[in-house]
Amino acid sequence: MSNNQSLIIDPTKLGDMEQVLPTPTLVSSHTNHQGILLMQYDQIPAHEVPEYSPLHHVVALWGMRSQAKLETKFDDNYRWQGMFGQGAAGVIPAGMRHWAVWDRPITLTVMFLHPIFVQQVASDLTIGDRIELIPKHDTNDPSLTKLGLLLKADAEEGHLSGLLYRESLATAFVARLLNHHAVCLIKSPSTSGLSSQRLQILLDYIHESLGQDISLADLAKLVDLSKYHLCHIFKHQMGISLHQYVIQQRVERAKQLLKNRGMTITSIAQACGFSSHSHLTRHFKRIVGVTPQIARSQDHTNK
Repeated sequence: MSNNQSLIIDPTKLGDMEQVLPTPTLVSSHTNHQGILLMQYDQIPAHEVPEYSPLHHVVALWGMRSQAKLETKFDDNYRWQGMFGQGAAGVIPAGMRHWAVWDRPITLTVMFLHPIFVQQVASDLTIGDRIELIPKHDTNDPSLTKLGLLLKADAEEGHLSGLLYRESLATAFVARLLNHHAVCLIKSPSTSGLSSQRLQILLDYIHESLGQDISLADLAKLVDLSKYHLCHIFKHQMGISLHQYVIQQRVERAKQLLKNRGMTITSIAQACGFSSHSHLTRHFKRIVGVTPQIARSQDHTNK
């Protein structure tokens, strides 16, 4: 099929993906202000994907239990055939013609990365503006696969962990892709750390905003850093990821609010920025070792 006959696929348009895959998506989720669009497909039958050109960069992650004989082609320059699957991922740059066929049912998680979002992350990592993703049928990158599975799990749970978590995941996913699967010059993030004044401003803002859905973009703007560099520097300086620090502080606030026996566990969860009673209980038990209900009863017994 020639270039002018290729399908142009915009995943944000209803029906476009149905021209490529025969099975409707089970999960469709925008991440990081539509920077990443994730679609989950289960049991796609043996199928030939017609030649198409995506408007977004594509990372296709095969299910851990999926394996099939795959034949794939990028433009007219690269063709591959063999057994494929079990968590492997393929990278298809935006605008590149792609064709594929497989011989048995598979499970697939497809992530569409908006070029503007990728360039925003790239500007934090690279010298120069030219970024070219490397087309691959198999990234052979367990770290990229793990981040993709975390994005998938967060979407399936309805983004219970909040905006900061999924922004951090999306940024880390694209940063990993650019670091290991793109032609670009990477700058090492500064590890000099935040000044004590800027760090205190950041921590004060977090403590004052625990009851809200904290945005990574807002935190980065507060201390005049990119999102990627803030995550890197905060973990280097504090010894814990930014997201986990916020969770810890929310649990600490919940411990204090549990002393007010007039507040229900659900209202405490909401006041601390957790999405639900069960969301609070999961993190509280992981950090404290007991559920909020048991912690409250133990405090009452001690008194």
